[in-house]
Amino acid sequence: MNHTDRYESRFRAVLEALRSPDAAWLDLPQLADRAALSPYHWHRLYDQFMGESMAATRRRRRLHRAA
Repeated sequence: MNHTDRYESRFRAVLEALRSPDAAWLDLPQLADRAALSPYHWHRLYDQFMGESMAATRRRRRLHRAA
């Protein structure tokens, strides 16, 4: 089992939370908590797997909703 498989369910839980209507109120520590990781480790993994920072994802999603 590689590290991608190990974190898949954690990413799925956080991405699901980001799609919820109250996602604008979720901050990095809350999302890291949902992934059961430290904020530092979560942020590093998110950048690595998603190819953009958490802030960039949130900004992109807000612009998409506003359009």
